[in-house]
Amino acid sequence: MKQKLKDSLKTKKTILTSKKKEIDPTSINYLPRPKIFKLGQNIQPKKDLSRFIKLPKFIRIQRQRKILTKKLKIPPVLKLLELTASAKENCEKSKNLFSEEIMSSNLSKFCIHGINKVTNFVRKKKVKLVLIARDVNPLELIIWLPTLCKKFETDYLIVGSKSRLGKLVNKKKTSCVALIKK
Repeated sequence: MKQKLKDSLKTKKTILTSKKKEIDPTSINYLPRPKIFKLGQNIQPKKDLSRFIKLPKFIRIQRQRKILTKKLKIPPVLKLLELTASAKENCEKSKNLFSEEIMSSNLSKFCIHGINKVTNFVRKKKVKLVLIARDVNPLELIIWLPTLCKKFETDYLIVGSKSRLGKLVNKKKTSCVALIKK
């Protein structure tokens, strides 16, 4: 009997002197409860919600344009539109085209503006020259216009901005302008 008391005291001492025992997840006594994310229950973990933020329009357009340039199978047309107006020939042509004399005269009688009207007149072969703005968004609106002009053998010129073309026809902005044959 004394032996039993000694053994029980030893086990009590070892339990008291030992630090906290870690719970073994494989033991039968430890069963994890599933978390419930209903009202009044567990709090949901934080999630990254950055993909749900509505970005500004210009950023969305930039990203769409980048994706489009990767996916398009017509790189020559894109290169045409991406050429900068810093080349001397292009600058001189556009300066002559947008000189003060031409801008002050009433050209709106001989010009058509807007994509739908321009394409109809190009198909009817009633156009001398088509002026296309380079900064049109989205790019898909005008990307096919140079190939249409080549098909119907009409001349075209890519101009730097929509606002310059708009001044020709007394508007704020326009994507393309066509000069009518007499």
